[in-house]
Amino acid sequence: MILPVAENRHPNRPSPWVWYAPTLPKLPEARESWMFERFLANGIAIAGVDVGESYGSPQGRAGFSALYRELVERRGFNRNSTWWPQAGPMLSYFSRCCYLLQLAACRT
Repeated sequence: MILPVAENRHPNRPSPWVWYAPTLPKLPEARESWMFERFLANGIAIAGVDVGESYGSPQGRAGFSALYRELVERRGFNRNSTWWPQAGPMLSYFSRCCYLLQLAACRT
């Protein structure tokens, strides 16, 4: 996780954050660094977890869910994260979305 410096944070509301994936060696690339700088300057944290190339598997989904619970439930981050779109991890993201919709359907 990369947090903005204290003066760029939003102390009176849940912290905004970008979900970055994949978190593999040599990422982020140099050409992505400029976007990281802009997120941090605007008080937006960057978080990710290494679940490997999971392609939406239950194990990968579990890793993403654990990260989400840690940030939202324990650290006070905004529950509505923003996904950094990259082709490979999109399968994992959509798998997690489907899983969450199934949970919501079971609760109603």
